[in-house]
Amino acid sequence: MATKLVRKKIETKELEQITDEGFVKEAKSLLGYRVLETAWTFKKVLDILNELGIEPFDDVKVVAYKAERQEALFKRTRRSNNWGGTVTTTTRGEWVMDRLSGYRKEVPAFALVRAAAVKKALNKAKIEGTFHVEELQKRTSRSESRPAFDPFMVLEVLDRKLYLDVWDEPKFEGRRTK
Repeated sequence: MATKLVRKKIETKELEQITDEGFVKEAKSLLGYRVLETAWTFKKVLDILNELGIEPFDDVKVVAYKAERQEALFKRTRRSNNWGGTVTTTTRGEWVMDRLSGYRKEVPAFALVRAAAVKKALNKAKIEGTFHVEELQKRTSRSESRPAFDPFMVLEVLDRKLYLDVWDEPKFEGRRTK
């Protein structure tokens, strides 16, 4: 059964009790407790995405989808060689992440527009975030060619990954849903 990528509405219920930024800073300075500050900052990131009308893909679905696509590429081929022996070639998929700034393939305009809007809002809020493209690369034991599939636009912020867009995957409709 193929996993369908779906967007997930951002919920910040567990973070709603953190309403006072002053208390967050006080917990850090008085108690040395930084976890609350990270949660507060991540809540700001989620609020920014909500304000921009961006729903990232559901993490659970992304993990399942990536595993299925990787498994679908796995293949082992055996053939006889000229000397009476057997040659085995293994093809596998490997997810590779590159910074967007160093990515050398075309990225659709809709993904770049969304990434730029998020980056502007993060900069305004003084929150560090980096954009990456994560794609499935096909690798074989006999060659260095690495065709790529299913590129995702990924926002990495506070050691967390948010999958914002995908293109060139099998069920791609060529349009944003929001």
